[in-house]
Amino acid sequence: MPGSAAGLARCCSRLFGTLLAENLPMQRLCRRRGFALHFGSGGEVTAELALASGPRPA
Repeated sequence: MPGSAAGLARCCSRLFGTLLAENLPMQRLCRRRGFALHFGSGGEVTAELALASGPRPA
């Protein structure tokens, strides 16, 4: 099921995104949704979310 939640659950354990450091509304949104934010040099912020590891679909 490529592109579906079931397909995502089979192959991915984390979700990453890159934000601009000045994009504070997006940082707040990511935090509210459970993402951990990692601040790097160069004006970028990496948002990381560990995906739930439940039973694998058949």
